[in-house]
Amino acid sequence: MNHLDLAVLGGGNMGRALIGGLLRQGMRPERLTVGEREPAAREALQREFGLTAAADNAAAVRGANVVVLAVKPQNVAEVLGPLAGELAHKRPLVLSVAAGVRVAALQHWCGPEVPVIRAMPNRPALVGAG
Repeated sequence: MNHLDLAVLGGGNMGRALIGGLLRQGMRPERLTVGEREPAAREALQREFGLTAAADNAAAVRGANVVVLAVKPQNVAEVLGPLAGELAHKRPLVLSVAAGVRVAALQHWCGPEVPVIRAMPNRPALVGAG
């Protein structure tokens, strides 16, 4: 896991569960960046996990070769739209855990050259048992 530079967009319940699991499995915090718009959530993520949390999603994804999209489905277009240029330039793997958002829609927002996959973590994933 130490060859990954990973960005997680969204530091809510699912994002936090994924971050915690990655860190427990040996990912180094300095290889992980979180894009989170809420100041209190950013501070809590930095304090709890010892990682970088940015208000600017473009800054969060800039060095990443994997981007985990962990935002609410209704916010996906709003989050990905401004990142299209950055994603097209670097072409990281975009892994979405946003329920109900189709791969075709993700490809539309990310650009045709950006690899996109979906995953559907479940309730056990929230407690590290999925």
